[in-house]
Amino acid sequence: MNIIFFIVILFIYLYYNYKSRYLGVVSLLMLTYLAMSVLSLTITILNLHNGIYPLKLNSTIYLTLNITLIFIVMMKFKEIKIHKFIIDNKYAFNIIDNLLIISGILSILFFAPHAISALSGDIYLNRVLQKAQKEILPKYGILNTLFSLIANMFILNIISLFINMSNHFNKRNIFKIYLLYLSSFSYFVYVIAYVGRDGSIYWIMSFLYVYVFFRPYLKLKEIFTTRVAILFALPVLFMPFIFITNARFEKTNIGAFGSIVIYGGGQIHNFNDQFEVEKPFRGGRYNFPVIYRILEYTTIIDKSNFSREDDFKYYIDKQVQPWTFATFIGSLVKDFGNVGTLLFIIMFCLIFRVIISNIIDNNTIYYSQFILFTLFYQFIYWGVFYNRMYAMNLYIIIMVILFIIFKLYKSKQYSITLLPRLHQHGYRR
Repeated sequence: MNIIFFIVILFIYLYYNYKSRYLGVVSLLMLTYLAMSVLSLTITILNLHNGIYPLKLNSTIYLTLNITLIFIVMMKFKEIKIHKFIIDNKYAFNIIDNLLIISGILSILFFAPHAISALSGDIYLNRVLQKAQKEILPKYGILNTLFSLIANMFILNIISLFINMSNHFNKRNIFKIYLLYLSSFSYFVYVIAYVGRDGSIYWIMSFLYVYVFFRPYLKLKEIFTTRVAILFALPVLFMPFIFITNARFEKTNIGAFGSIVIYGGGQIHNFNDQFEVEKPFRGGRYNFPVIYRILEYTTIIDKSNFSREDDFKYYIDKQVQPWTFATFIGSLVKDFGNVGTLLFIIMFCLIFRVIISNIIDNNTIYYSQFILFTLFYQFIYWGVFYNRMYAMNLYIIIMVILFIIFKLYKSKQYSITLLPRLHQHGYRR
């Protein structure tokens, strides 16, 4: 049944690229889901999945429908139609820039000892102990919360990195560029501190997204430098990923290689298992716990006794593993059910279309708009695995606040305009 998902996504990808004739961030997103579907087919062929239910037509069509709705909306976004990137207010941007560097480095210093400890000795045991003793990092209270939030904002460091490398700045601050690059690894170190693997993958995905978007704004020398930078980063990023993978799966039936294939392509199979379970309505408590608690605190909604652990037990009792990757659609279904998730996606698409239309119709994207676009894009892009933002609710709030701040302080007098490299010479990319 996963062949249906593959064929539909492949058709959309080929159609979009035929129309846009440009390999941009939408193409990157489609390729990500296409790669996932190829790995899913590999899992089926090699019989690697240990699922409870065989793949069914209804779950595959449901998942394909939701992803297709989002891709149809995103097909309107074509970088070739963007003639200017404008920083709303250069003073506000410089303040954010410097804060990102300082806070990012402090976050690395805070989590680094825990990350080193996580990779020392028996890594598998370290992970078990980390789960059993959840107070190891949370015992630092507000410091842990603050530096976790800063680490989750690392994509802003990467965005600032490429803006500072852009062709607008003839005299680049090389030291600042290096610091932005270094501080962007805060999320990677943060995840390692919890003996996790996501940090490596999400850093690479985020770097690729920002690079693909800003590539037209870079000189050829900077494009080469960027490629060298990511090549140097890859060994650093993948070594912990490999160490943790080997420690967790080397002695299992599927082995380390099989676990990597399932990591990248098990979503359709996992979604199928979870789709078959009759799900209780959680109304957002599962994916947006912090936002939900804020609403409860302000008495906008009634308090509940929802427990993520109890929710997991509900699925386990039905012999389904709720923690496996099932795409962000799978995460949403746990909260809103099948009908509710479809309505959520329709609302999401309507809002995203307004954001995209405001950019494309004016042939201009502001930094404030790019923050909001990135937030929506990230939800889908990272969501190829699961809704990672369930643990990043504060990040969502901060991104919206930043969008509002830059909109409020937008100034023609203090703005900076970046032009695509080829567009500067009088022709389109």
